[in-house]
Amino acid sequence: MTTTTPPNITRFDKKTVGRIGDMIWSMIQAFARTQGLGVKRENGKFSANEYTFGFTFRLLTEAGAPAEFGSLARALGLPADCWGKTFVATGSMVAYKIIDIQLKNRKYPVICERVDNQKRYKLSPDQINTSTLS
Repeated sequence: MTTTTPPNITRFDKKTVGRIGDMIWSMIQAFARTQGLGVKRENGKFSANEYTFGFTFRLLTEAGAPAEFGSLARALGLPADCWGKTFVATGSMVAYKIIDIQLKNRKYPVICERVDNQKRYKLSPDQINTSTLS
């Protein structure tokens, strides 16, 4: 006679979804690294009985930049090789690192990470002082 064990998860709530999402995310990141892919976590949604987890894989260049990054940067008037480079924002003394470009963000398409605290910000191409790129 076989017995079945009850499931560990009986309903989806914010705490459970967060725990599951973090576990899945670490596995997906490990897989992406082994395949030489970039991966981005997307928003998920849940109800009491269902949880949807989202992510997007990206092809990367040898330098680790998204494959389409150079053409997107040129479309915004930025140097094609600006991915991962740091700069001081126009009118500011704060250093940022360029990590992505998302053209769907019409007003602020350049995604940057502040160097001192790793917080992410959306900036316009005008805010990027190309003379300080390094």
